[in-house]
Amino acid sequence: MTTIPTTQDTQLVSSISADKLAVKDIFSDNYLFTIPNYQRPYSWEEEHCTQLLDDLHTFAFKDEPFDELPPYFLGSAVIIKREHIRNAQIVDGQQRLTTLTILLSCLRFAIADRGHKETISEFIFQKGNKLKGTSATYRLRTRTRDQEFFNALIQEENGLANYFAKPDQIGIKNDAQSQMMMNAKALLDEFKRKNYTQDQLELMVTYIIQKCVIVMVASTDEDMAFRIFNVLNDRGKDLTIADILKSEVLEKIEEEDQSTYTEKWEDCETKLGSNHFKNFFGYLRAIYAKKKAEKSVITEIREYVKPTENPKSFVDNVLIPFTNAYHHILQVDYKAIEHAEIINGQFRKLKRVGHTDWIPSAIFFMARHVNAPDKVKDFLLQLERTTLGMEAMKTSLNERLERYAKINTRIENCTDLYIGGSELMLSSADRTYIIASLRSPDLYGKRLVKPILARIEEEMNDHSITIHYGGLNIEHILPQTPIDHYWNSRFTTDEKLKFTNSLGNLSLITVRKNSQAKNYDFAKKINTYFREDGKASNLAMVNRLLDYSEWKGEYIEKRNTVLINLLLRSFGLPEIIADVQKSS
Repeated sequence: MTTIPTTQDTQLVSSISADKLAVKDIFSDNYLFTIPNYQRPYSWEEEHCTQLLDDLHTFAFKDEPFDELPPYFLGSAVIIKREHIRNAQIVDGQQRLTTLTILLSCLRFAIADRGHKETISEFIFQKGNKLKGTSATYRLRTRTRDQEFFNALIQEENGLANYFAKPDQIGIKNDAQSQMMMNAKALLDEFKRKNYTQDQLELMVTYIIQKCVIVMVASTDEDMAFRIFNVLNDRGKDLTIADILKSEVLEKIEEEDQSTYTEKWEDCETKLGSNHFKNFFGYLRAIYAKKKAEKSVITEIREYVKPTENPKSFVDNVLIPFTNAYHHILQVDYKAIEHAEIINGQFRKLKRVGHTDWIPSAIFFMARHVNAPDKVKDFLLQLERTTLGMEAMKTSLNERLERYAKINTRIENCTDLYIGGSELMLSSADRTYIIASLRSPDLYGKRLVKPILARIEEEMNDHSITIHYGGLNIEHILPQTPIDHYWNSRFTTDEKLKFTNSLGNLSLITVRKNSQAKNYDFAKKINTYFREDGKASNLAMVNRLLDYSEWKGEYIEKRNTVLINLLLRSFGLPEIIADVQKSS
């Protein structure tokens, strides 16, 4: 029996189109993109941007002729757009398109050739043309509250140059604008770190324009566009990974044992819960593949873990012990006659960092040393140092994954993890990067700050006091926007830019932030705000602020060095030799 589409069905299908487009065809005269005001703010972090650049670098600089380079797929975007009308509202994909614009702007800034700069500008700004019937406008318009800032910093041809010449002329009003700023800086820093030549910069932008592709899904109907978005972002689709693997593994087991092994499998899933069980297979892939994912999780599980080759062994020797290890991490409930308190404390400290890439290594080592709490303790102590050290030095995602992969290789091969040159140990080169990173003038707002300050606070107390991490806030000593005469008379505009968001000007506090108290003079602020109306704080770094009678730039610089040294000491690394007598 043939089903004849109804009029409603025909209209539904005809309202949808999908095209694989290169950047040159996206930021073109065919589209004028608008991010509606109801969309969430721009939120990609520096790591997302540097990871994107790393991926593009891998594709663009292959040793092949340009025409034979493979395209880089950046995902999909869903838009509301009527046929033959250029205006397009972005339903999904605003983070990617905004980041692409920032990346193009950074490349335009870094490239010296005037003609190339103008060509890149054509993908950011549409010139008015009477013959074409086009008006002068930006190819991407952000939410209204961010558009003026985005224009001034990113889209204007001299926006970045103007900012670096006069950074205080462009005001940041919200987190989205701050993130745009930090991402642009991160990308420019990454250009320098990779030592790109002008030829390489030109090749990169050429690759992006011609070879970077997005599947553009367009609907003329708003409701349909949101339905497409929900399908493409279905939270339940990855759960089938566990279902498929379960079916593949159990069907290879003899019928008389299937019931027993089905129960074992389902016990693991129940123990972790469906969401964590889904994540578990991603971690399992990382343990066995020992590299960044190149294919789907299920494909790489089949390729590297090979669970169907010996299905009973997989369940008994991999699934169950690895699940138990992951459960200990999730629940912070490691049990042993000795060292359990230290081990659970390390779980809590590792969870402070803004990623979970350390989990596969922790799972792998614990599963390999089920009855050796002394070894587990030593491993987790060093894993936490190195994990936080990588945060402190702002290690990129790819570098971080590569380092954990090498640690997993050492675990698998039973190689000494604690010798010089081991990826588990922080090196002298790591120390150099940590110091350089923590001397940055714009640390505040980065995810590394709170766990770093918490580690320093614990070092001040010789790790004798357990701090309540969730109850801590970060506060500036010199306020971010000082209005009190005390601060404005002591710090010039340049000094405020240099010191305000530096490590030496930041402190943990346990009290709720108070906007009025932020601008008190130094002595009053310390006694009424940092120390809760003059009472001694339970934070050593707050009490040590009483060593100062006032606050000025030279003290911030000295305190910056003191705090870095405390962190280095906690990592077992040599301290900076400097005159820090006033702050120590």
